[in-house]
Amino acid sequence: MTEQAKRSEELPEPVKDRLVIRGNEIPITIQFLHEKSLSFYLENPRVYSVVRAENEEPSQDDIEAELRQRDHVRRLKMEIESNGGLIDAVIVRGTTREVVEGNSRLAAYRILAETDPIKWAYMKCNVLPDDIDESLIAALLGQYHLAGKTEWPPYEQAGFLHRRFYKYKIDIETLKQEMPVSRATINRYIAKYQFMTDPKDNTR
Repeated sequence: MTEQAKRSEELPEPVKDRLVIRGNEIPITIQFLHEKSLSFYLENPRVYSVVRAENEEPSQDDIEAELRQRDHVRRLKMEIESNGGLIDAVIVRGTTREVVEGNSRLAAYRILAETDPIKWAYMKCNVLPDDIDESLIAALLGQYHLAGKTEWPPYEQAGFLHRRFYKYKIDIETLKQEMPVSRATINRYIAKYQFMTDPKDNTR
């Protein structure tokens, strides 16, 4: 039996739990998934802001290459290594294995896996059901990063709200229900991001 197979057999069994998103109890499964089975989530602002390209969808390799260069990913790599693993599980969408929350941690884990592919093979994941509504995923990201413990930079917050409004046609009132920020803040961020978008200014 290979070391990888032994490591897999030693992992805890999946555990059922619930995640509360804007008052909704969402059933999840806590399990350890191989880092190679996971993929970056294109709509995550951290991902979107570093690989933004006109009319072109970046590949998974493009996203990983860009994230690896970011200072916050290097810091995460050192923190994860020092702790011996993740403190907070990444949040993964059902069978697609998209990491809706924790893309920087995935990039950091893959850097670590290059040095020790056995030790850093499996990541702790909160797996969402396949049928979860997109608005709840948006609300989840808003809870974490618009007024939570790990706020996105203003550029990423504005880009997230701008895409929800223009690309997905979510009205301001619905955005206010999804996001833990004021209506005035939502309007201001969307307007400022549009002001940058018109002349194609992508400067963070």
